[in-house]
Amino acid sequence: MKASLLELRRQTNKVVEAIDKNQKVTLTRRGKTFAVITPTKSEGTGLRVKDHPAFGMHSDLQSKKDVLDYMKKIRSNRYAL
Repeated sequence: MKASLLELRRQTNKVVEAIDKNQKVTLTRRGKTFAVITPTKSEGTGLRVKDHPAFGMHSDLQSKKDVLDYMKKIRSNRYAL
């Protein structure tokens, strides 16, 4: 797909749709090629959040078992004079 910078500004959704369809988009400025936008390949590692090594790293701390109480304790001095 070819698009001018003006078309990119005014019709961004059409450019994004072309990229979603794995099409290269050639941007032109005053009729000359300015840039080429190419879609990236999806990396999709499939790693879920709870499978991440950092997930639950403080689960053994008793002071943080009740999240709401912990947040109140952290924020309690914020507005103190």
